[in-house]
Amino acid sequence: MDVLEMWKTVKRADLLQMYYYLRLTRTLEDRITALYRQGRIVGGVYTGNGMEAIAVGYASALERDDIIAPFHRDMGAFLTTCRSQPGSRWRSGCVASPAWS
Repeated sequence: MDVLEMWKTVKRADLLQMYYYLRLTRTLEDRITALYRQGRIVGGVYTGNGMEAIAVGYASALERDDIIAPFHRDMGAFLTTCRSQPGSRWRSGCVASPAWS
C-alpha cells in the first residue's frame, strides 16, 4: 500500500484529533519557552518545535497494548497518549496508550 492509499484510510475525525495535538504541543512548548526566557523555569528547556508531527504521529498509531518511552522532545507523544481517558497509564517512565477509538 502506498502512502496516498494509506492516507485515504485515515478517518477525518482522527486527522482532526492529530491536528489538535499538533497545535496543543506547539502551544505548550512555546509557553514553556517563554517562561524559561522570563527566568521562571530553572534549568534547561528542550523543545521539539518543528518535530511535533513525528511525536503525535507515532503516538497516534499505537494500539491498546503498545508501550513507548518518549524522550524529552516528544511532548506530543506524552499529550497524545495521556489524554485523561480510562486505560491510559504511566508505568516505570513508559506510557501505555489506548487505541484512538
